[in-house]
Amino acid sequence: MRIINAEYMAEAHRPGKCQMCYTQCPDLERHHWMTQGAGGSDIPINTILVGASKPFPSCKCHHDMHTGKISREAVLEKIAVLNGTTPDAIAQANYALVALDKQCTDASLKKHVSWRTEEVRQLVYKALGGRYDRR
Repeated sequence: MRIINAEYMAEAHRPGKCQMCYTQCPDLERHHWMTQGAGGSDIPINTILVGASKPFPSCKCHHDMHTGKISREAVLEKIAVLNGTTPDAIAQANYALVALDKQCTDASLKKHVSWRTEEVRQLVYKALGGRYDRR
């Protein structure tokens, strides 16, 4: 299931510091660790704020993420630090969310995440608990 949070995504387009290199940027964008095409959600445990790639990049982090100069592992580690958890918990929570059916019931959700660690279950429940459009 892909969680779409337009309000959360819109908050990105503003001046601020890149969360990878800490450069002050005139415009920020959210980079998805798990791509939207792969079912990645618009939530804090799947995105990081980086300097906008266009029209005048202040830092090259977003470009470097898309070209592989900054690894997916480095992005995952940074997202974990920003969320106060481990890279493994972040990855497992994102994989669990992608595997869920958008019509899932509370019972099927509990069954789906019951074997995961408490930390991962809490990340999943938190991601599902807001005002999101589940697609």
